[in-house]
Amino acid sequence: MKIIDRRHGVQIDINGVDLEDEKVYELFAAGQTTGVFQFESSGMKKYLKDLKPTVFDDIIAMAALYRPGPLNSGMTESFVKRKNGEEEINYPHSVMESALKDTYGVVVYQEQIMNLSKTMAGFTGGQADVLRKAMGKKIAELMEKMKIEFLAGCKDNNIDARIAEEVWHGWEEFAKYGFNKSHSACYALVAYQTAFLKAHYPVEFMASLLTSDQENLDRVVIELEECESMGITITPPNINLSLTGFTVVDDTTISVGFVAIKGLGEKPAHAIVEEREKNGPFAGLADFVTRVPGKMVNKKSLEALIKAGAMDEYGDRKVLLENMEHILSYARSNNIAVDENQMDMFSLLGDQHVEKMDLRLESAEKSTKQERLEWEQEVLGMYISENPLKDLRPYFKSRKVARIGNLEPGDLGSKKRFGGQITSLREITTKKGDKMAFLEIDDGSGKIESTIFPKTYEKISGDLEMGKIAIFEGKIDEYKDELKLMLNTVQDVDMEAADELSSGKVEKVLAADTWLLDFSKKALKSHLQSVKEILDRQSGPVSIRMKIQ
Repeated sequence: MKIIDRRHGVQIDINGVDLEDEKVYELFAAGQTTGVFQFESSGMKKYLKDLKPTVFDDIIAMAALYRPGPLNSGMTESFVKRKNGEEEINYPHSVMESALKDTYGVVVYQEQIMNLSKTMAGFTGGQADVLRKAMGKKIAELMEKMKIEFLAGCKDNNIDARIAEEVWHGWEEFAKYGFNKSHSACYALVAYQTAFLKAHYPVEFMASLLTSDQENLDRVVIELEECESMGITITPPNINLSLTGFTVVDDTTISVGFVAIKGLGEKPAHAIVEEREKNGPFAGLADFVTRVPGKMVNKKSLEALIKAGAMDEYGDRKVLLENMEHILSYARSNNIAVDENQMDMFSLLGDQHVEKMDLRLESAEKSTKQERLEWEQEVLGMYISENPLKDLRPYFKSRKVARIGNLEPGDLGSKKRFGGQITSLREITTKKGDKMAFLEIDDGSGKIESTIFPKTYEKISGDLEMGKIAIFEGKIDEYKDELKLMLNTVQDVDMEAADELSSGKVEKVLAADTWLLDFSKKALKSHLQSVKEILDRQSGPVSIRMKIQ
């Protein structure tokens, strides 16, 4: 909210936000809840898109219903369908309507059962609270005692015994996972408040979210993908724009902050920002090394800044790296404490006179795109200026791969396919003398570690190398509470098919019932076969025309 105040001059009372804000409910209904407290999982997003919340009570209910018990019992599905008029709302007895009408006849909260016990069986407040305690703490003996009292009370109120038994049976199931409304309302309020900020101040929200999670690279990767879906561009650090954390540049741009750069350090990051805010932007590389003390920015940290792209406005990254000694010499000649090993370089020279000099960079070969990406991976832990997987997304989507960032505990034991890149690879020899390997796969939405046991490794080791992009298939396992991939097969990318998909050769004709697939005559037979298989799986009323030219 400090960023919002600084950029817009608006001080938000987060506890006073309008709970009927249309933009917030549109965000929930679209499932755009990455970064929204308790509402981030892919399963939750699916139910939100189906439910299309329109009132705060819907948010409270979803906070209670997206749990194993309600999900497995069908309660969540029933709530969504009843909300949208796809399932009839009914009550076992008419006296139950007042307690259940806000949740479309579905028992969602412990408080509803407390009220129903009073209405149906004449329970006192004390009895209702004992029932809540029995359910909440799953005390079987106490539940049995309360059942007898409940059935007797229903009989006294002329409620049919069959209905009373049916209602109690439902409550016994509810007791296995029941949630109280007060807790759910607290979760929902925090969720709504974060959604409010995201809906009205998206770039500020995402910058703050990225900064808070910058030590957790898996989270950062997910949030960078969310930024892309929101139309927000993430740029490398910039020596004259970036702050210590992720920095809002304009309404559609966020710059990576200095603290995210490995090898720079928090104190140097603060020193750079403080100097710039005190004395203005750095006019050039010479100005930078003159104004920022060498004890803060030494050879190691200067290299990290260059590799991250923070110095791009001063020259090509490789050219700057090749001129590192000239840069350090310039700093020394101007009595600047720049050093190579966290020491005062000037002190190493003793009383020796150092002649002042101009900073002139010698020409050198410019960096390649691959080098820049490798440097970003090295010092930022991720690709920023460009992602080599981006152009392959249509191809991977056509191959029905899963997304690492969407994995959930429920996926344990299932088979999954991921389209991604090997970002680390380590081979070991077992005590028996067999070779096996551990690798890390990055698909742009997240990373997953994979283990390849000896028999499998013997078969596929030739298909594995650092930086390789492929489709990886295996079984989801768990180790130390983290999901892992037990890799079985590696499938190479069909680059010609990928190029066809990424270059927009598949076009939609502006007619309601006709699509045109436009292929190059160089299209592989295997590619055409893949398209046919996709169409066979997606039969429907739309006409398909294929053109090969």
